[in-house]
Amino acid sequence: MEKGFTLFTALVAFILIVLSMLLVQSMISKERSTSGIISDISDQQEMQAIADLSRADSLQVFNFGIRYTIEDFSTKDTNPQDDLPDNTYYMRPEISGNWNGLQADFVKDRFGVSPDKGTKDQFATLAARHLISLLQGTDDVHGFEIELDNPDEAEMARNLGENFNKQSEKKDFFDLVGCEDGDYGNCIGSFYVTIDLSNEAMSEKDYESFPQVVVTNSFTGRTLKEPILPRGKFRIYVPVRLFKAIAGAKAVACNDCGGIYSPEFAGQMKGVFDSSKSKAQVEAQVSAAVRAIISDKGLAYNDSGKFGLYRQKPFTVLVSTAPCGNDCEKLGSYEVILYFEDTDDKYMVSKLQPNVYGMRLVYVYD
Repeated sequence: MEKGFTLFTALVAFILIVLSMLLVQSMISKERSTSGIISDISDQQEMQAIADLSRADSLQVFNFGIRYTIEDFSTKDTNPQDDLPDNTYYMRPEISGNWNGLQADFVKDRFGVSPDKGTKDQFATLAARHLISLLQGTDDVHGFEIELDNPDEAEMARNLGENFNKQSEKKDFFDLVGCEDGDYGNCIGSFYVTIDLSNEAMSEKDYESFPQVVVTNSFTGRTLKEPILPRGKFRIYVPVRLFKAIAGAKAVACNDCGGIYSPEFAGQMKGVFDSSKSKAQVEAQVSAAVRAIISDKGLAYNDSGKFGLYRQKPFTVLVSTAPCGNDCEKLGSYEVILYFEDTDDKYMVSKLQPNVYGMRLVYVYD
């Protein structure tokens, strides 16, 4: 009896020891699992935070790049360097009195966006190029590598171009700020462009072709991908007041109120030409007539340091002649380029050069 009791006690002790070991092992395993989960969550949160910051920085750079490129194209002065813009905007006579038509024409000319598909998709190519080059100079964070998953630029430009043209059909690509009916005196003239990446506007396949921020944990190899542009509508504010300059040119061009494109003005200029006058004399007379229209329309020169006709050179005039028979010439056309200057910091992206915008009006005689 005494020996049996001793063996039973040992058996119970052994069972208790085994149960204790199983319990301790279970506790250790659970602790390890819990620690792993916490570590994974912490790692995920850290990677997500890095991706969000990288995406936010990229969006800011993208916004600035688009604004700067639009301003730079409109104001650059390289050939020749004469303090006047190289890329003037041509206002066609047939739409000069149609404010909505002028907006559509500008968007087609400068952005390559139009309901008719015969455009060059300049803005789509520009946006694709900016998106792909965003993170090329980004430094890695300690313990994490930051890269950009680059798509094919041509494919992305094509997708964006198709999308912008669809938006243009719905009048959802371009929004002008504070310029009702093109009234120059009450016109702000800045604008928004919208990139619509909503589910209704773009398929999942096309959306996945856009660049993504890739964050990789250098120790674990774990990777997180986030698209740079969010789903939905992405609006870019362009502060440059190009449309205030267009509104000013529209007032001078006015084809039904004695403007440069009016039959009255064209007839008057035709009457001042004769073979006894030099080209310079005719241009001087046209200039005097243009100056009178500017005064009549109440267009101010830029003396206040804000916006107005460029005091240094408000406009230029060029005339051309055409043959009308033997030893006979007639006035073939006249061209007026109006220059508007904006020196208000609120509407400037860069201060590297003066913001002078050129508006070109050309009248050709039949």
